[in-house]
Amino acid sequence: MAQGKSFSKKKKKKFIFFHLSFRVILLICAAALAIAYTSALINPQTFLLPTLLGLYFIPLALLNFVLLIVAVIRKSGSFWIPFLSLIPSLFILEFMYQPSREPIPWEKGEIKILTYNTGLFKSGKESKDVDDNREAIMNFIENEAPDIVCLQEYSIRDTLSIRRHFKNYPHLIHHLFKHSDGRWTGNVTASKFPILTSGTVVFKGSTNLSLWCDILCDGRQYRVFNNHLESNAISLTSLIKKIGGRNTEIKPELEKIHGKIKTSVSRRSDQTFEILTNINSCKKPAIICGDFNDMPLSYTFRQLYKGRKDSFAEGGKGFGATYSILWPLLRIDYILIPEQMEVLGHETPRKDYSDHYPVISRIKPNDEKDD
Repeated sequence: MAQGKSFSKKKKKKFIFFHLSFRVILLICAAALAIAYTSALINPQTFLLPTLLGLYFIPLALLNFVLLIVAVIRKSGSFWIPFLSLIPSLFILEFMYQPSREPIPWEKGEIKILTYNTGLFKSGKESKDVDDNREAIMNFIENEAPDIVCLQEYSIRDTLSIRRHFKNYPHLIHHLFKHSDGRWTGNVTASKFPILTSGTVVFKGSTNLSLWCDILCDGRQYRVFNNHLESNAISLTSLIKKIGGRNTEIKPELEKIHGKIKTSVSRRSDQTFEILTNINSCKKPAIICGDFNDMPLSYTFRQLYKGRKDSFAEGGKGFGATYSILWPLLRIDYILIPEQMEVLGHETPRKDYSDHYPVISRIKPNDEKDD
C-alpha cells in the first residue's frame, strides 16, 4: 500500500513538472513572438533584438500555432498563452496573403506601374545567360505595357543601348555605377508620362540608391521613388549547401549571418530616413516602389508605409511573396501609393527571369480632377 502511494506521488510530481515545463515553453515562445511584433516599431539602431526576432516571425508564428494545437489536444488550461500571442498575427497576415477577389476592369485615368529587381539579369532560374534573361524581361515588360517602369539591379555594358530597351517610353532616367569589369549597374525609371524633374538619393558607402522623379499624369504631379535598399548580403542557397555539408558547423554560419544582418538593417534605417527627408521636403504625393529588402513586419516597411496604402493589401490576391527563394514566405518588393489614390489591381507574376518576381499595380486618383 505504501509502495502504491509512493508511486502515485512520483507520478504526480512528474505530471506537475511536465505541466510547468510545457507552460514555460509556451511563455518563452509567446514572448519571442511578442518581441518580434515590436520590430516594426523600434529602430534597429536603438535595439536590435526585435529586428532579429522579426526575421523569424513566420517560424515563430507557426511554432506558437502548433503549441496552441497541442495545448488544445492536451486540454491544457495554458492554451490562452499561444492563443493571445497569435492574435496580432492576423493584422500582419493581410500584408502577406489576400483572399481571391474579382479584378476591376480598366478605368479611365488609371496608371499601371511595374517594379522589378532584375537580379543583374543573371539570377534567372530558366537560364543563367545575361542576354537571354535581359531579352525575356524586356519582352515581358513590353507585353505588360505599364505606364511607369522601375527597375533595380539593371545591368548593362554599353549605356548607349539603354534607350533601345525602352523604345516605347519617351521619358527615361537612370543612375548607374561603373564596376571594374566594365559593367554598369543601378536603377532605371521609364515613363510614358512626362518626367518634369528628377534626382537621386545616393546612400553613403553603398551602391544601393533611391532614384526619384516628378511625373505629370493627367494634370497631376507625383513624385515616384524607385528604391533599392541595402540587402542582407546573404546567399540562402549557399547557406543551405554549407549547413548541409558534413563538416560545417551551424553556429559560426548563423553568427556570421546575424553580423551581416546587424550591418544591413542599420544601413536600411539610415536609408529610409534619407528617403523620408526627400518625401517630406516635397508637397507632391509620393509613390514609393522597389526592393526594400525587408518584410512587412519591419521598421523599414512601416516607416515608408505610414500615411500610404500598400497595393498588395488593397488589391492583391493569394500570396504576395516577391522573392523566389523560400516562396511564399518572403515579400520584400512593394508599391506604396498615396492615401488619396485607389488600387484597381495588383499582380506578382511568377516569372523565373530573376530571383525576384515583378510587382505590377494599377492605381488611380479616387477623386475627380479639379477644373
